[in-house]
Amino acid sequence: MLTTTMEGLLLLMWVGAFVCVFYAWSEGLSQLRSVQLRVWRRTAMFLGLFSVTAQAILFVALWSPMARHRAAIVTCMRVDFALVLLGVPCTFAWRGKARRCILASSLILLVGCFFTVLAELAV
Repeated sequence: MLTTTMEGLLLLMWVGAFVCVFYAWSEGLSQLRSVQLRVWRRTAMFLGLFSVTAQAILFVALWSPMARHRAAIVTCMRVDFALVLLGVPCTFAWRGKARRCILASSLILLVGCFFTVLAELAV
């Protein structure tokens, strides 16, 4: 029963991470169109949104047949870590609820990617 509960919680976290990415896109586009934002803030918002979206795509790619190749798995983890290093500081340029959502999504996807890679390499 404990493993079923843990699997359910992990699935709920991952679904929540993807919902946060979609929410950030809807909220972020309206903020990016705002004339009041400075150029550096607009650029940082776009880079943060792009990096978390790329993380989500990498996480989905880990569950594809590409994940059977050991070199691709290790490269995917390194790219994911680099995207977190790029995206987390950029999320602080955001305003409102989307900042917390995109930050949580980035960290949840990093943890999910790490444990998925760890499980694939152990097999």
